[in-house]
Amino acid sequence: MTKERLSKLYYIRKEIKMWENKLRELDLKAQGEAVKVTGMPFTPDGTSDKTGLIATQKADIAAKIEAKKIELEAEQSTLMEYIMTIDNTYIRQIMYLRHVECCTWNQVARAIGYATADGVRKAHDRYLQ
Repeated sequence: MTKERLSKLYYIRKEIKMWENKLRELDLKAQGEAVKVTGMPFTPDGTSDKTGLIATQKADIAAKIEAKKIELEAEQSTLMEYIMTIDNTYIRQIMYLRHVECCTWNQVARAIGYATADGVRKAHDRYLQ
């Protein structure tokens, strides 16, 4: 397994957070648009239904988030299967903490009681080679 493949969970989680932030922005924007409704039929920017457009965007983003969560579950399952095949319990802990729990190297070192983050990272890299 490559470092890129091991890091995929991290990037999927990061993308989910990005879409969730966008969804929150649209929620706030929708609240603002609801306040601005004047009942006048004229819209200078040419958009006839801003609230409807925002609702459509929110539905699209919610679907993307759901698809990413499904991808995350599948990737996590694959990664766990790989980690469980590792014979060395020390390396298995490093792989789990770093790639499933998305801990920093410092957090991994503290969790397994190792002296330095750099030592943990090097053990990880040596195993992958």
